[in-house]
Amino acid sequence: IAIWMVFNPVEPHYIRYPQFFRLTQDRKFPWIVPIIPQIGTYNVQGAFMKRQEEVSDVFASVVTEDLITLKSIMTEMMYGSKKDKTRRIVKRHINEIMETPLVRTSLQLSLGPREYAKLKTDLIDRSIEITMVPVCDPAFNASRAQKIFQMFKDRIRELTPKEFQNLLRPAFQEDEWILIVLGGVTGFFAGLIHLFVAFL
Repeated sequence: IAIWMVFNPVEPHYIRYPQFFRLTQDRKFPWIVPIIPQIGTYNVQGAFMKRQEEVSDVFASVVTEDLITLKSIMTEMMYGSKKDKTRRIVKRHINEIMETPLVRTSLQLSLGPREYAKLKTDLIDRSIEITMVPVCDPAFNASRAQKIFQMFKDRIRELTPKEFQNLLRPAFQEDEWILIVLGGVTGFFAGLIHLFVAFL
């Protein structure tokens, strides 16, 4: 039930009720104070769903600090499964410069056709290596991390409640059965102890 209440109801359901108290600011002691009776509104929604903005901040912070860093993005682009696509893009831009008549003729005359072709390949490799130098710098990563964090946070906040649930729920589903079993076992032993204490 507790797990279900974390994510359900997905959509907000506003219920009106007679309100005689309100929570104190920052929820400090005495926690509630009396007010002039009025009609209040309570949002019945899953705990995570209700706090989408707060959860978005924390989730975006964890992801951008530990997972989606500028270094990890660039490493995947340059050396990951899509590296060939990246190299084609780099090659296209280098060729635009190297294949201009003046540059091509000058280099072929000075280096020869074979060395000229090798130079283009070396330039691609060297360009990738040089690109990775600044992104490996912790200070540079930290300066870019804030921009990635802001973008990530804004995107999460823009999700609909259903999309937001689909983003977070898989992280819990894998271990839900453990929580359910532990809850059942704990409840069983608590009931057993209560039985012995109350009736024996």
